[in-house]
Amino acid sequence: MGESNSYIILIEKFIEHDAVSASNIIESLKEDEAIEVFEELNPATSAKIIRNLQVTYAASLIEKMSDEVLSKTLSLIEPQLLTSILMFLAPGSRAFKILCQLNES
Repeated sequence: MGESNSYIILIEKFIEHDAVSASNIIESLKEDEAIEVFEELNPATSAKIIRNLQVTYAASLIEKMSDEVLSKTLSLIEPQLLTSILMFLAPGSRAFKILCQLNES
């Protein structure tokens, strides 16, 4: 196992143990740094964090996530929260379209 994978495992265990604190830490990062974290985590762990973020901040991050991370992560989030996040996305944005597709399924 590579050194990088060891860090990811440690981070994911921390998030499992205290998702609220992990979310607070994510909110304190610059957006591009937070996106990098989401790009490395597995979708279930990313979904845990998103569930605990402020909705406006979650929407802002979702706008910048890659399509792959976005679709895998958002498919694990409850429809009610997805709808709340949707309210803060620009109607023509890529993230808005993906979220609408997930809400339809």
